[in-house]
Amino acid sequence: MKSINDIHKNACSLESLMGLDRSHIEDEKLRHASWYQAGIPREIALEILQQEDIGSFIVRDSTTHPGCYALSVRVPKFENPTGISHYLILKTQRGVKLKLLLI
Repeated sequence: MKSINDIHKNACSLESLMGLDRSHIEDEKLRHASWYQAGIPREIALEILQQEDIGSFIVRDSTTHPGCYALSVRVPKFENPTGISHYLILKTQRGVKLKLLLI
């Protein structure tokens, strides 16, 4: 299996991330979802999304909020000058909610 560093050195894309070892992901549905990248650092997620089409997204484990997920979405520049919007996916008693992060 490839490491995150191997992926980072080569052309990064969402599809190339599926070559990473995903055996540590307990949830069977998430293990097979190309958009879920549990341990990927924010910087690599941003680099990959910069090269993807508008609407592409990555969900990963939040490093700043344990137990939550981070959602990064490729958006038009008029919506966000960086071209990427970030959200925190918070677990609640009623399900989940999204919190827009102003980064």
